[in-house]
Amino acid sequence: MTGMKRARALTNRADYKKLKKAAESTVHPRLVALRQRQARPLLAAPVSEQEERQMTSTGMKRARAFTTSATADYKKLKKATEAAVVRWEWATKQRHSHVPAYFETRNQTRGRALKAEPTTWSYQVQEGYDAKGRMVVERRRTNTKDSQYETFYRFTAAGIEMYEYSYETYKPKEWDRVAWLAITDGRVTAVNWIGKGEGDYTRTFEYDDDGRVIGYEQIGTDDDGKRSPAQSFEIEHDAKGIVRTWWLTSRGKRGSKPYWERASAKAKR
Repeated sequence: MTGMKRARALTNRADYKKLKKAAESTVHPRLVALRQRQARPLLAAPVSEQEERQMTSTGMKRARAFTTSATADYKKLKKATEAAVVRWEWATKQRHSHVPAYFETRNQTRGRALKAEPTTWSYQVQEGYDAKGRMVVERRRTNTKDSQYETFYRFTAAGIEMYEYSYETYKPKEWDRVAWLAITDGRVTAVNWIGKGEGDYTRTFEYDDDGRVIGYEQIGTDDDGKRSPAQSFEIEHDAKGIVRTWWLTSRGKRGSKPYWERASAKAKR
């Protein structure tokens, strides 16, 4: 009888918003993101959790396949990508990436364009663009002459293959990192990345109805094969583009301050 009285009392309480907020605060952000994705048709049909696991597995398998051939394919990739270049540019450091919100979620500023090839070696970057304006070659200098990372990008209908080679000058040139960037409806929706001696990760991106990237979630393993802590970011926009990014806790809460914020927006606060 007491239990029924308690149940009946609950029907008289209009606590929907409060209960909804309290319940969602305990839901893992991955499930919240999944629910939001299913609530709006961002990338055609909704993606179930099982389908997302399958996508992650498939993408990582593809990336792992690159590790078996990357060293042997260095000369072939170098020749093919350089042949596609119609314009070379130089910059003080990295200023472009095919990974969405790459700089803003690394708290990293972009490099400045240089008018000509620098005569010194001080971490400058050379970029090669194809006829479609896509970066297909990137060379990142170290501070030692003739020592530089080389990265080649190969584009397919389903995504982008990335092959990064060591700055070491020994031969044959060995791969350092490889990745498969999956593309859906013209957007990079997942990055499957492997680093030699660094582990691996899969990063999945969320987009809003205007096609703007609004967040990502990342899972992976360290170089010992142990699961790394999950990582989540929320990406905020204004009329000019990305204005700030937020690191999210395991409970889906924002950090106490932005992880990165555009300088002009920071000045206004």
